[in-house]
Amino acid sequence: MAEGRVCDEWRRTASTMAQQANLHRDPKKGRPKRPSDFFRFPRRWKRDRGRIEVGVNVLRDVFVPRKG
Repeated sequence: MAEGRVCDEWRRTASTMAQQANLHRDPKKGRPKRPSDFFRFPRRWKRDRGRIEVGVNVLRDVFVPRKG
């Protein structure tokens, strides 16, 4: 959830930066800037990065203490 908030704040900041850059640009020298030019995060977050799928038996062995 924190990553989503940071991403959203950067998206707003990138829009403002693109607007400022387009206000002060020379139309003869290149294309208008887009917010994606200033956005520092990848287009999509890899939500399953570092995700490991294991069975219930492995989780039980790790988290449930054995007697004896």
